[in-house]
Amino acid sequence: DRVLKAYEIQSRLVVEVLDQLIDGFIRRSEPVVVEGVHLLSTYMLDKARTLAFYDVPVVPVLVRITNESKHKERFAIRSKSMTILPNRNKYVKHFYNIRLIQDRLASMAEFSEELLVINNTNVDRSVNSIHDYLLACLENFQTFTQSGGTGTYLPRTSRRKSISGKEALRNIHRWRAEKRGQSRARSAVADNR
Repeated sequence: DRVLKAYEIQSRLVVEVLDQLIDGFIRRSEPVVVEGVHLLSTYMLDKARTLAFYDVPVVPVLVRITNESKHKERFAIRSKSMTILPNRNKYVKHFYNIRLIQDRLASMAEFSEELLVINNTNVDRSVNSIHDYLLACLENFQTFTQSGGTGTYLPRTSRRKSISGKEALRNIHRWRAEKRGQSRARSAVADNR
């Protein structure tokens, strides 16, 4: 499709510049949050794997709205006109193309268990889920670097198309409980030696 080809070309141009910007932040040892529709899941995961060897954590997350009418409402809020009339809202005018791109991003993300995909049904819950996931990744990153960087520091996520913020929180808490259980088991083994 013409829209997807143009989108992928534009994304490649954006990430070329983005790579330079990220390198600058790394040199200055400054944290950065990078967000935007041009961040393909393959790019984010490659960055996570590559930069982990330099002790730089990257936490990839895809936030989407699966419900079309809710997505359209979001664009009414985002635009200055507060309307879903296509002639007064550029996002609604190009809604089909935006949904096409969003569906492409979601389908690319399906192939990875290391990319959290959140269905943004509730902003507060989604932000909390991302926050908890970020903290879980950073906790795991510390262990990852101390162990010589083998495996991955990104918690495994559901391979389903997307999960709600509430489900993401449950998964993160379950993952943390499992991690604590594994840590206690290792301590018990070490104590018995």
